Amino acid sequence: MVISRFLKQQKPRVFLDYIAVTERGVIGTLASTFDRSSGIDQDIINNLERIYSLPLLHEASELKYSDRALQIVVSNYSLGFAGVAQVLSYTIPFLWRPKVRITARLYRVADKKTLSQISVCEKMKFPEYFKRVFLSGAFIFFKRAFNEQDMEFLLYTGSKRILKRLTKIT
Repeated sequence: MVISRFLKQQKPRVFLDYIAVTERGVIGTLASTFDRSSGIDQDIINNLERIYSLPLLHEASELKYSDRALQIVVSNYSLGFAGVAQVLSYTIPFLWRPKVRITARLYRVADKKTLSQISVCEKMKFPEYFKRVFLSGAFIFFKRAFNEQDMEFLLYTGSKRILKRLTKIT
């Protein structure tokens, strides 16, 4: 009976360490002038805090050796764009789909040892993308075809994939 208690292993507690959105780089900054996503970084963080509703690590008391912490980083994202450019006598379409790349690091709090690092990239599916571009008139009238709800959906599906892989590890 005493031995069975030691053999039964309790599941480790998981805390949220931080969520961050990294800089987008030169191309991302140039793209943000077209897709008007300057204020979306905080929206991404708020959505991920809601998706990963875990207790915060800095608010935890009495940490155990088995406790785990999760760090989430959005390393790249784009709200997508559809437009054309006239070069000499040629018309060149510019199309890129909304996408988000999320990286999660799970580590043991006691010794900061990384247990797993997972990276996923979610993009809008082509049929949905073309439907939005051509039916919304974005391609012809330079209207915005994609919005923050599209990014929220991509964050949700990417986070779902991360959580599915993390449940196998913990």
